[in-house]
Parts: sequence; structure tokens; C-alpha cells
Amino acid sequence: MLYVMQFLLLTQLLCASKNQNCTASISSKSKPSYPLNLPAATNTYQPSGPGVAFVTAWSQSYWSCSDFTLKNHSLTTLLVSTLSDHSLTVTNVYGPSDHRHSSDFLRELQDLSSNINGPWVIIGDFNLIRSGDEKNNVNVNIPLMNTFNDTINSLGVMEIPLLGRNFTWSNGQEPPILAKLDRALVNLAHTTTFPDTSLSPRAKPTSDHTPLFLSMSTSIPKSIVFRFENAWLHRQNSYKLSFLRGLKRVYAAMRRVSLQLVSSRLEPRQRFGHGVSGRLAK
Repeated sequence: MLYVMQFLLLTQLLCASKNQNCTASISSKSKPSYPLNLPAATNTYQPSGPGVAFVTAWSQSYWSCSDFTLKNHSLTTLLVSTLSDHSLTVTNVYGPSDHRHSSDFLRELQDLSSNINGPWVIIGDFNLIRSGDEKNNVNVNIPLMNTFNDTINSLGVMEIPLLGRNFTWSNGQEPPILAKLDRALVNLAHTTTFPDTSLSPRAKPTSDHTPLFLSMSTSIPKSIVFRFENAWLHRQNSYKLSFLRGLKRVYAAMRRVSLQLVSSRLEPRQRFGHGVSGRLAK
């Protein structure tokens, strides 16, 4: 069974008050239209000003909500499949941009981990980077990076690689500051239950963050790697000879293509058989 676009995670929805609990309803304009439930809460880590709301939405055709937990920097929802015996815990996070509160955010994740059973996804804007490669300048906080990585290790989770993009946030200025602040982390139970999981970016028409698309499947991905079987060499001589001839033709064709590609990338005076070294002997 393929689980794709059956729940929706939103963060940074500003409420009128930092202590206000936000509720919402979303109707999909695409067909078929799925009814969505939305538990929501306000992020109250800021001492004053408007709060940040989390919205986690799911399709009732595929999921039902068994429980949810509200924290200052996260909303954790336990979803149970209506079509199988699978369950999934989704933690929607928004890490504080004020790094004086980052340690509280990371402790919050550690507190959550003790109550997690089964597959777990932690996804959202962590407002943290893991290495210097995740930012396009040298202004990085190495102790905070180490603390973030230590927390990931202690949680027993791994990061799903983001395909096709190095950074997920831009300050929109010139020259821009770019960083990878958004990511998805999964535990071991998730990797065994949903072995075919990938994370890809989507277009960002308005936000300074890149939307992330998490695709999960319970099917095991099939390998497309060609493997040579030794048993083929132990067949009757006629089959072996025919196979080896075919293999030789394939190799010759690949070699011709390779030489053509190399030749096409060289300057005319550097191509094979010509140039400063003279014509090659036949």
C-alpha cells in the first residue's frame, strides 16, 4: 500500500494571541475530495507576540487519529490506518529561531521519544543545521550543530535525504543566505514498515521555506542493478558460446558509445588520431 499525500503538515500559521488554540477546516479542490480532520495548537515558546500554530491534517479515508500531544515546539499525532494494521506517529515541529531556546526544543524531542511505539516521523522546520555544508556561508554555530547531531543519535532516528536540493530556506536578500533548516527524521520501525520512503522539494511561490513532499510505501523497492550469475557459465557449451558472443557485442557497443562521448567533449585538435601527437597508427 502506498501512503502519499494522505496527511498535511503546516506550521507558522500566526494566531491572534500566543495562547490561542487554532482550529481549521480544509477542503481539497482536487478530485477525489477527502475530508480532513485538523488538530491544531499554538506554539508558545515566544514570551510575547503572536503565536505559531501547527496544523496536521489527514484523510479520513486512510487514517484516523488515535491520540495527539501538544508541546511548545511540536504537535505529535498518532495516526492509525483505516485500511491495514499500520500506525504512524507524526511529529510536526517548528524549532525556535532564537537559538537561546534550541536546547528546550531538543529536550522536548527527547521527552517525546519515550512515549513512541512503532513508526515515527519528525518533520518540519528545525531552524538548525547539522554541518557547515548546510549553509552557504561560514557563520555557523559548531557547538549547536554538535548538540543537534547528538540529539538525533540519542533519539535513534535517521534523516531522509532530500532529493534535488541542498538548501530549504532563503532570506530573500541579495546576496542570499541559504540554509537547510527543514528535514524529515524517521526511526528504525519506520524504515522497516515503510522501506520505500523518499523526500523531495516542491515549488515555493510565496514562502521563504521550500515545501517538502514525503512519500512512503510499504513495498520493498526493486533493484535495477544488473548482476552476473555464475551459473550462466555452467550451462551447455552452445548456450555458453552464444551468451559470450552476445556479451562481447554489448561490450563493443558500450565502448563505441564511450569513445564517441569522450571524443565529442574534446577540442577538434585533441580528438583521437589527430593533434600534437600526430595520427595514431592503425
